[in-house]
Amino acid sequence: MIYEADAAGAFLGGLFGAFSGLNVLEQRTFLADRKGQPIASSLVTIIDDGTMRRGLGTRPFDGEGSQTRKNVVVDRGVLMRFLHTASTYRRLGVTPSGNAVRGYDSLPQVGPTNFYIDRGSSSPGSMVKEVPKGLFVTGSAGFGFDVTAGEYSQQVEGYWIEGGKVTHPVEGVTVAGKLGDMLMGIDAVGRDLDFRSPIASPTIRFKELTIGGV
Repeated sequence: MIYEADAAGAFLGGLFGAFSGLNVLEQRTFLADRKGQPIASSLVTIIDDGTMRRGLGTRPFDGEGSQTRKNVVVDRGVLMRFLHTASTYRRLGVTPSGNAVRGYDSLPQVGPTNFYIDRGSSSPGSMVKEVPKGLFVTGSAGFGFDVTAGEYSQQVEGYWIEGGKVTHPVEGVTVAGKLGDMLMGIDAVGRDLDFRSPIASPTIRFKELTIGGV
């Protein structure tokens, strides 16, 4: 299963809540007790960087006045830290991350700055050629993430892959899996990272997912 860059960025956006310090405190993320442990393939590095030059989510301070910074959330598969407001980092006794966002009539919440999967070394073309049978996902619909239970199920569209070649278009297909297994099963990361959104990803390939409706 290959998620092209825009679809992979949408997937990463749905996963963001799993890295929220508030969700750790409230035990509403499947990663709550996994800090310092491998939670993804060694090919995966996830970063939130509020200081990125010309980044769409770049800002000097977060919604509470804390200085933004570059946070390596997952380093080559290992969960390094969660992202916080002032309340959550104090309650957990960790360093600030600069991720508070707020409106005029709301309490601060944890939000992304420039949140992305770092680029890998594979070309999207070679990733397709290595797949004997699978799906090349170009878009998704609906909200299919349960970060508390670590479950994923979403309707997607894209193209069928047969013998390493993209063949016919498909739509209305449902893909599902355990988020932990999906992250550990990423076996290729593209080099096509492009920041067209504050949440971005290169093309990524999952070794195995359940597909329904093909």
